[in-house]
Amino acid sequence: MSLLNPLALLWILPTAGLIVLMYILRLRRRDVVVPSTLLWKQAIRDVQANAPFQKLRRSLLLLLQLLAALLLVAAAARPSLRGRGEGGRSIVAVVDVSASMAATDVRPSRLEEARSQALRLVDSLGPHDQMLVIAAGIRPAAVSGFTAEKADLRRALASLRAQETGSGMREALSLAGALVAPREAARIDVFTDGGFPPVEGVNLGRARVHVHQVGRGGGNVGIAALDYRPGLAGSGMGQVFLTLRSFDARPRAVTVEVRAGDRLLDARELVLPPGGEASDLFELPEPAQPTALKVSLEPEDSLAADNEGVLVISPRRPLRVLLVTRGNLFLESGLRADPRVELSRTSLAGFTSPAGWDVVVFDGEAPRQLPEGAYLFVDCAGDRAPAVPERVVEDAALVDADRSHPILRHVDFGRTRFTTLRTGRPRPWGRELAAGEAGPVLVAGESGRTRALWAGFRLDAAHSGFPLTAGYPIFLSSAVAWLARAEDLAGAQVRTGAPVMLDPPQGVRSVTVTRPDGSRRTLSVPERGPLAFGETELAGLYTAEAPGWRRQFAANLVDEGESDIRPRRELGLGGEGNEPASRRVIVTTELWPWLAGILVLLLAFEWHAFHRRTHLG
Repeated sequence: MSLLNPLALLWILPTAGLIVLMYILRLRRRDVVVPSTLLWKQAIRDVQANAPFQKLRRSLLLLLQLLAALLLVAAAARPSLRGRGEGGRSIVAVVDVSASMAATDVRPSRLEEARSQALRLVDSLGPHDQMLVIAAGIRPAAVSGFTAEKADLRRALASLRAQETGSGMREALSLAGALVAPREAARIDVFTDGGFPPVEGVNLGRARVHVHQVGRGGGNVGIAALDYRPGLAGSGMGQVFLTLRSFDARPRAVTVEVRAGDRLLDARELVLPPGGEASDLFELPEPAQPTALKVSLEPEDSLAADNEGVLVISPRRPLRVLLVTRGNLFLESGLRADPRVELSRTSLAGFTSPAGWDVVVFDGEAPRQLPEGAYLFVDCAGDRAPAVPERVVEDAALVDADRSHPILRHVDFGRTRFTTLRTGRPRPWGRELAAGEAGPVLVAGESGRTRALWAGFRLDAAHSGFPLTAGYPIFLSSAVAWLARAEDLAGAQVRTGAPVMLDPPQGVRSVTVTRPDGSRRTLSVPERGPLAFGETELAGLYTAEAPGWRRQFAANLVDEGESDIRPRRELGLGGEGNEPASRRVIVTTELWPWLAGILVLLLAFEWHAFHRRTHLG
C-alpha cells in the first residue's frame, strides 16, 4: 500500500491534540457557599469534568472522536493499492459526414442512423475504456480527444453535420491509425454507407477495424457534369453543358429547369435508361452582367445535394493576346477562333514586356528571364515556365490527360500522334496535365502572380494532326481563358471542398466571403500571390467582396461516387476482426472512498452514543 498524499498525515497531531485539549479544559466558575451538597452531586460531576488538566478518564465519545479524526486524516493522505489488472480499450469512432450520408432512404437520414449507432457504442464503454470521434469529411478532423467522459463524447457526436462534399475516408483512417499507434487494445469503428473508393496502403498497426454500414439504397438521379462556355461563333449565345447519371434499376424521367434568379430560362424532360446517363446542351443568350444560373432537377429523390447546380457566367470580355512567333498559321488561326481574343503578333526580337497583355504566347522560343505574368510556352521554356524541358521522343502519343483541369475539360486528344514530343520535369509549383509514353508533356502552374502553361509539342499541322481536330481551338480557348483568369471559366465553378483562388485588386487588405447558408468569413490578403479560400463544403453560390471589388463563384457536388447511394457489398476497408483483448496494466486503487464511508458510519454511531448518554443522564 502507498500514500498519494503522505504529508496529510501531519494533521493527525494537531487534530487529535485539539480534541484531547477540549476534554481536559473546563470553564472557570465562581465559588458559592451552600448549606448542603446533597442536591448538587450532578453539578459537582460537571465541575470535575471541567477542571483544568485533570486526569483523563475513559470516555467512549473521546475514543470515537479520535477514531473519526484518524480516519479523516487517513483519507486525506489518499492511501492506495497497486497491482496488475485489466486495462481499457482505445476506440476511435470514424463517422462519415460526406454528402451521401444526408440521403433519406433511412429516416431521418443516414447520418442520424450512424449517430445513433455511435451513441450505442458510447453507452457500452467500460469504466477504463477511452474513445475519440473523427468526422470523415473532405478534410477529416478529430472533434474530441481520447476521453472516458460519455457526456463529452455525446456532445461531439451531436455536433456532426453532413457536408456536401466527397468523403476523405482514406485520410480519416490514416489519422485514426496515427492516433492509436502508441496505444494497445486499439480498435477503429467506422460508421459509413461505403460511398468512397477502396482504401489501400493505410497503416493501422495492430488496430482492428469494425464497420457499421448504414443505408438501404434507392433510385437516385444526380448531376454528374455541369459547365458553361460562351459560343465561339460570335453569335451572342452561351452554352450550358449538362450530364445526368441514373443509379436506378428502372428508367427514369426527370425535368431539368434552368433559372436566372426567379426567371425560368428553359425546361426540358430527359429520360435516362436504367443505370445510364443522358446529356443535353442548353443555348442561352450571353448575359450583359455577371449572372448566376441555377440548374435543378424534378422530382426530388433520396439525395437532395446532387439535384441542384449553380453556374456563374460573366459577360464576354476581350482578351488581349500577344503571339511571339516566327510564323505559325495554325496557331494564329486557332487563337483567333475565340471571338474574345484580340490577337497581336511579333517576333522574339520585338518583344519587350508582358505589360498591357492578358496572355503572351511564345511559339518555339522564349526569353530566359521574364517578369510575373500569364504565359503559354509552346515547345520552349523560360524561368517562368512550370516545367524544365528534358528529352525528346519521336513518333509518340499522349497516353494520359487530366480532364478535371479547366484547360482539358472539353478536350480529347484521342489517338493523335506527334512527330516529336518533349518531356518536361514539373517545377514544385507545376501540375502535370498530360503525359506521353516517356513522361509529362503538358504542365500548368501558378506561382505568385504568374500563371503559365508549358506544352512539349508544336501546335502546327507539320508535327501532328491535332490542329485539324475540333478540340484544337477549344484547347487554345480554354488555355487562354485560364491563363487570363477569365471569370467565366477560371475558378467560377469548383467542386465542393476544393479551394478557390481569389485575386483582389492591389491595396485590398481583407476580403469577406458570404457562403450559401449566409455565414461570412473574413480573410486577410497576403502580400504576395492570390488569396486561397478553402471553406467550400456547401454547394451553392459564394460571394467575395472588398471595397470596390466583388466576385461570385459556385461550388457544386458533381460527384458520381456520392450520387451512387446503392448499398455496397464490399466496402474496401478490410481489417474486420475479433474484439481486441484488454491489456494487462498496473492498476492503482484508491482507498479513501472506503475510509470516507467508515467515517460517516462512525460519526453516526458517535451521535447516537452522545444522545443516549444525555438521555440516560
